[in-house]
Amino acid sequence: MDPCKDLKLIITCPHSKEDIAGIEVLDLLVPYDMESRAAKTAFRGVLLIYSPNLSSWDAWRIVMGGPTAYVFRVVPVETCVKSSLDEIVSSSVRLSERILGNCNTFMVKCVRRGRKIKSSLELCKIVGARVAEKTGAKVSLANPDYIIFIEIVGDITGMCIVDSSISLNKVSSRVKE
Repeated sequence: MDPCKDLKLIITCPHSKEDIAGIEVLDLLVPYDMESRAAKTAFRGVLLIYSPNLSSWDAWRIVMGGPTAYVFRVVPVETCVKSSLDEIVSSSVRLSERILGNCNTFMVKCVRRGRKIKSSLELCKIVGARVAEKTGAKVSLANPDYIIFIEIVGDITGMCIVDSSISLNKVSSRVKE
């Protein structure tokens, strides 16, 4: 099975709370897509959410708008590739060309889980330079129009481009103990 097929979200949650976070997310998604499923990863606190009948942004809106206690971050996956430098860079450029133009500014944020890529900082620099070269957009770390999120989870990498005014962090409805 292709681990990228139907991958719509990368969810972070507290360590050892993956099962309950997965249930929370599926409780929100299943009314819209009965085939949605959550998969644990080799990395604590990280879940992959698959949904063949929802877009990544529709799934993101549903989860962000619903009550959860154990979901920290919800990253929509617009593109998923194998975790190799060449594939990540070329896919980031293709994704960016659809959205960014020479009037836009952007920054790249990378989270690396696993050792498929040696350095997330180096990856950010390479992607930023290549995207700037291909789109004409300028890198701005202080005040970007868009943020390119690159989430490396072992053998696969999910990516999305988000308007910088949008937060991917989920405000928990859980009462602090």
